[in-house]
Amino acid sequence: MSAQPLQGVRVVDASALPAGRLLACVLADHGAEVVRSRALADAAWTDRGKTLVDPTDLSSLAERADVWIGEELPSFSHPGLLRVALPSFPSDHPLAGLRADGSVVAAACGVHEVPLGRRPAYAELALIDTLAMAYALNGVLGALLARERDGLGQDVVVPLHDVAYPLLELNALFTVRPPPSWPTLAWASTPFIGAWRGADGVWLYLHVGLRAHLARFLAAIADHPLAQPLHKHLSDATLRDPAQISSVREALRLRRDLRALFASQPAAAWVADLQAAGLCAVLVGDTQSWSKHPHALQSGQVIGDAPGPVPTLSASPAHRSSARSSSLTAIRRRWTERPTPAMSPTRQPPLLGLRVLDLAQVIAGPAAGRTLAELGAEVLHIRNPAFDAGWVPAFHVAFDAGKQERTLDLSTAAGRDALWELIRAWKPDVVLHNYRPGAAERMGLSEQALRAVLPEVVLAHLTAYGDGGPLSALPGWEQTAQALTGIQTAWGGATPDLYPLPCNDLGTGLFGAAAVQLALLHRRRGGGGQRVGAALSLTATWLQAPALTGQVDPATVSRLGRHALHRFYRASDGWLFLSAPSVRAARGVPGLELLADSADIATQLEPLLRAQPLRYWLSAARTAADVVIVPRVSTSAFLKDPTAVTRGLIHRRGHRGLGGVTETGCPLVLSRTPTVALTPAVARDAAATPGVTTTLRWVRGQVKGAAVMSLVPWLR
Repeated sequence: MSAQPLQGVRVVDASALPAGRLLACVLADHGAEVVRSRALADAAWTDRGKTLVDPTDLSSLAERADVWIGEELPSFSHPGLLRVALPSFPSDHPLAGLRADGSVVAAACGVHEVPLGRRPAYAELALIDTLAMAYALNGVLGALLARERDGLGQDVVVPLHDVAYPLLELNALFTVRPPPSWPTLAWASTPFIGAWRGADGVWLYLHVGLRAHLARFLAAIADHPLAQPLHKHLSDATLRDPAQISSVREALRLRRDLRALFASQPAAAWVADLQAAGLCAVLVGDTQSWSKHPHALQSGQVIGDAPGPVPTLSASPAHRSSARSSSLTAIRRRWTERPTPAMSPTRQPPLLGLRVLDLAQVIAGPAAGRTLAELGAEVLHIRNPAFDAGWVPAFHVAFDAGKQERTLDLSTAAGRDALWELIRAWKPDVVLHNYRPGAAERMGLSEQALRAVLPEVVLAHLTAYGDGGPLSALPGWEQTAQALTGIQTAWGGATPDLYPLPCNDLGTGLFGAAAVQLALLHRRRGGGGQRVGAALSLTATWLQAPALTGQVDPATVSRLGRHALHRFYRASDGWLFLSAPSVRAARGVPGLELLADSADIATQLEPLLRAQPLRYWLSAARTAADVVIVPRVSTSAFLKDPTAVTRGLIHRRGHRGLGGVTETGCPLVLSRTPTVALTPAVARDAAATPGVTTTLRWVRGQVKGAAVMSLVPWLR
């Protein structure tokens, strides 16, 4: 049989916006035959592996297709068809029906914002498009698995607008009435997670966020003459948790010490020394340097001038042919009529009965397990008792929802014996972990050992940098993947800065869940179990696809937008985001008729747009073809939208020892086999109990963190 899990799946790609195109591209990479209209095929990399036909041929092929992809659900259907829609806004939104890509939708969803900032802050990252594609991919694969049971299709809907809620999940947790025991800004202000300039002016990024990592770092620099001041200024509290510096004074002193330390030798020398000590440190790069990086090329994360296939499967060679044309007759000869399925529909979740052993920690791995739980899998999370940093309870609440939990110390022989006893008795279908490369093998949890007990198990390993390249053995985090691949440079410019949303983590978790489902399809068709994965750096590559593929010129991008016709402007009563394909198109908006063809379009637009209120421009833009205007919505307003509460995208529930917590919901909608409403994460006895003392501590933590963060630019 073919090794490609989607071999024989027929897809009609009728999408005009990037998210749908990306979804069809990924399906083609894993063996599906994708047909697309020649009239829409204008982006070579997203059309790789697709067959191009005349526009009039699509409707006749839809009757024999397995999957149809567009921005809205089509009027036609047949029993086995999966109709996939990725609209810009949900049907009950004031902007429903407006077609806008993810970079524009993000402006209306609180994504183009910066912590503590008053102005919007644009980032040239395909956040919404890529994550919407990843959610839709999981929905399509779940629907295909459900169709294996009864032959029936269904609708898969992912509004781009709704994807912003899980992307902003940590903002919801930490800013919308957070528990007093979560000193958010204090964590964000630690100097042990950040960028530092070496003696040669090159930046490196260091991530020392756990007690054991700080001890390893101090041992690595013990013989350096500048290590003594650092030791002197470290408090016992910081030694216990380097993510929570005990005072502003200590934080400023440590920053001064670290700045002097790293300025004593070139950045590459520091990175080599710290990596040799097993620490998470990388050189900071940019998008273009990453596109030529030996690891990106050797691992297949960049192929030519485009991102490599995602997710990764050991038994699924990539489908990489260029787009090709074909006649309707030839395709219909291959796409024979489907037999009518037996009509015994079920509304059970797609992954009901699947058992997942989740050994992962932090965000990416747990997010993969949570996504599988949302699709109906039974997920058992193994808690590591040594993982006790201050931010761990918050991440547990968010990313371990819907899971059972058991605590095992796998650093001990007793803990490992208990795990193997559990594996033999419970017989999981999937084992998921994100241990640093080699750690699982050292604990006796190699693929060979697991397969000796569970021959058909799907082993999902989420990593920082993937397989097959010179960096594959290194550990890493969201922050180091951002730094290495260029996201921090795209966001911060000459001074690299952490993009303030865990976009790599969430995307990698979604791709990890999709990899599991691809492997399950492969296994159900007789292919056996396999090892699958996803990587933070590969996700980061997809998020930078517009710049990587030449669709966007990084030199024209500013904190207000991509260029003069794709950026934020002020109206008389607030900010708006304008997107127009040309000056001529923009002149079609009433009020912009006098816009002249000149080099300085932004200077003309600023007073014109400021002359009218938002309401006027939102209405006026609807009369102009291909021009989109949306209001800027702050993160705070977006997360407090009452319609999001009624739709389950924002909810607040109590947790023992914490009180109320604001959580986000799943944007994926399956019409026949719906996703599961997750139960709260299992309560942990170690959670702090709120009260006056912790409330005061929380206020002090916020003040301390804000003070340090405001001073960081001056300390660079």
